[in-house]
Amino acid sequence: MNGFEMHRSWAPFHPLPTRRLLEALSIALDAHLRWWREIWKSRHARGEVFCTVTPEFGPDGYLHTLPFTDQPVADLWSLNTWIADRLRQEFAIFTAENEASNLGET
Repeated sequence: MNGFEMHRSWAPFHPLPTRRLLEALSIALDAHLRWWREIWKSRHARGEVFCTVTPEFGPDGYLHTLPFTDQPVADLWSLNTWIADRLRQEFAIFTAENEASNLGET
């Protein structure tokens, strides 16, 4: 399997951005990023060079909406591009760390 979907299930909805909610979201995001590092590590160990990630916060109707108005809580495109950019950053860090550790082995 070469592709993975990243579901939005790690982001619980709460109508008010409280400090606890922000802390919970940070912990959940960190956990997901650690899982991705483990996936990349496993694929690298098997010699695989490609890994497709599909951020998923939609299609329409899948994203949480506000009560009564049924308006989306966020812009779907912005969410998907944000998480894609964040994963690219994480992958760049992972790649740099992996290359540095490989240099130490020679």
